[in-house]
Amino acid sequence: MSPDLDPKLHERLRADFEQIPLPAHLGAIGVAGVPVRRRGNPSGVLAIVSVAVVVIGAVLVGRGLGIWRAAAPTGGAAPSTSAQPAAVIGADRRYGWLAASSLTTAVLVDETGGQRNSAAIGIVPGGVTSPNGRYIAYWQPADPAQFGAGKTLLRLLDGLDPTAGSDPHAALFLTDEHVVGNALAWASDNSAVVIVTTPDTHTRDNRGSNLRFNVRTIERTGAVRIAATLTAVGADVLGWDRSANRVAVRLDSDGTGTAWRYVTLEPGGSAIENSAVSDVPLAANGASRYVVSVRECDGCGRAFVVHDFLTYTTLADVPITSSGGWGVQFRPRSSDLLVSTESQDMSTITFTLTLLTDAGRGVPRELTSVRVPIGPLGTTQPSWLFRADGSALFISQPSPNLTWSGELIDVATGAIASLTAPAPIAAVVLDPALVAK
Repeated sequence: MSPDLDPKLHERLRADFEQIPLPAHLGAIGVAGVPVRRRGNPSGVLAIVSVAVVVIGAVLVGRGLGIWRAAAPTGGAAPSTSAQPAAVIGADRRYGWLAASSLTTAVLVDETGGQRNSAAIGIVPGGVTSPNGRYIAYWQPADPAQFGAGKTLLRLLDGLDPTAGSDPHAALFLTDEHVVGNALAWASDNSAVVIVTTPDTHTRDNRGSNLRFNVRTIERTGAVRIAATLTAVGADVLGWDRSANRVAVRLDSDGTGTAWRYVTLEPGGSAIENSAVSDVPLAANGASRYVVSVRECDGCGRAFVVHDFLTYTTLADVPITSSGGWGVQFRPRSSDLLVSTESQDMSTITFTLTLLTDAGRGVPRELTSVRVPIGPLGTTQPSWLFRADGSALFISQPSPNLTWSGELIDVATGAIASLTAPAPIAAVVLDPALVAK
């Protein structure tokens, strides 16, 4: 397997570091957390949409699966799917998500649309749900009047107690460093998060030069610890196996999108492994047992590869055929992978969602196909978001009116229910019985 990725593939994957540092509220996430910012497009993914709320929802809800097709959303009816109902499913008040309530605020709602927190919070570009489904950690631009200019807050929302205390969204961490790329991951035991930020910046004059990246661990109690400082062109945190005390980080060695390193480190200690890899690590599952990557594939374009989190030993290698965009993410609370591929005719684009069980080693099962008409300005990819326990998938058509319509699909049975909801950002469970032990 060649260590050199196909130019089209690495151009899709690589971050355009000419744009770094990104303001926290404009961090566009593409495939599996890889920032997608292409040369000659100074506003990156964000230029694709003309309405800010679609950026808030559609880019970040699709985190891990988002590749946009064209220049602007077309609106219209919800996408149609090919999955056939086999049982009963519907909106459930025990499940919810952080959802955009305006261009500048977000609220916690259940699947029926009922608001669970007493007041809206400020703009939230995206959130990361804890493995047990109870918490959402999210970055938020700090109020300059309160914290000073150029600061970013890391906040925590508890789905079981969203109104606790006088400030239910108290900051865990305040930083004046730049939040770039995939800057946040949960510990496997839900007790803490690991973040990566940089005090440095790329400019047109030093594009491609190394920056310092500070990796920190932050307990839910607020205790902060420097885990390591790494030097690279780019860095993204993938996961944290707390039982093994290992954090995994992807490093971009030279900014070309062809030289990647997989680093595992012990918080507060030295790097355990720092190895050049011939594929691109994308994401870890919630338990931080597996990492999925993408590689070039002769005859098929690309393949997804599943590795052991600690050793990077290959466990599965799955060729994927797609005539357009693609994406992959782990299903919550499992080792299953959800893979998206595209096919196109003269009038529609079909997004096919396939479930690969057992870390890619099981028999592939098509979950659904979503057909989206091609409009005069192109089309946008529908968004999909798992319930926080991975039991169902909400597929919707992004809309600038903050109300998204789509279908809720039961992963186990294939049952389908129509659902209309505020633009979701991150999923959470609202019932103690649904919190993973």
